[in-house]
Amino acid sequence: MNRKTTIAALLAALLITCPAWGQPPYAKPVQEVIGDRSAEPLPPPQTIPGSRWLTTSPCLCDSPEQGPPIGAEVYVRTGASIPFSSSFNHRDLLGRDMVPGFLVQGGIRTLFFNGPATRAWTVDASISHVSNGQDQIESYPLRVIDFTGNTNPLTGTPEVKLIQFGTPTLPALRIRETHRTYANLGVGRDYYWRASADDPGRLFRVGWDVGGRYGALSQEYNKIKHRTDVIGGVFWGLHGDFEFPTSWGLWHAGIRWEYGYTWSDILQRASDIQEINTMATFGVRY
Repeated sequence: MNRKTTIAALLAALLITCPAWGQPPYAKPVQEVIGDRSAEPLPPPQTIPGSRWLTTSPCLCDSPEQGPPIGAEVYVRTGASIPFSSSFNHRDLLGRDMVPGFLVQGGIRTLFFNGPATRAWTVDASISHVSNGQDQIESYPLRVIDFTGNTNPLTGTPEVKLIQFGTPTLPALRIRETHRTYANLGVGRDYYWRASADDPGRLFRVGWDVGGRYGALSQEYNKIKHRTDVIGGVFWGLHGDFEFPTSWGLWHAGIRWEYGYTWSDILQRASDIQEINTMATFGVRY
């Protein structure tokens, strides 16, 4: 046995009889635990409502950095229109001969509250439509341009001519219906009855407003087609409303009384209309 073989045999015997030593596995560092964050309660999610009125308990949510709150509400009204004779022109027969009709109105009100929210100045913009019948015993002389029923043989266009109704040969016209459509704008004042608009629960308010209106009048007759006229007027109203707080805003319902005066010359003379309107109001503040 040579020297190389002897050395190799000794090394093999040594590896078998002795344990092998090596670098121990690397120990991971222990992380310092400051506290159990999972045990801490999470803050509730903060939601910002689209309006200060859309809360479970409606309030004004005022703060020292804010001025007096401003509210807005939409509403619809419907009720009776009761016209009567004009007090300013006794020759005017249109309002006197009208019969009670109905009206519908829709609009938006903006309320500018004071600091305690017990009162508010209001601005009201709306559109309304009023329909009234007419006493069929009464008739009215009118000079109108109407179709003759003939056609121009050269141009093929219908012929028109000036016709005077209310002569011995051509009776005066009777009015079937009168329709009025207005754009209204008013300002007023609301008062909360022994309460603040910030108080929870059911509330009651009263108020008044004055304003003007502008629009169109259309009349239908027994012998000719309708005629139209541009009209203008003024109004003054009183109202009382109950407010009902909900999670979707402040709903309100109430009654409104309104005096209105309209200037018109649809009958080719003073054709003014004086009326008292009684309406039910339904709406929501958002």
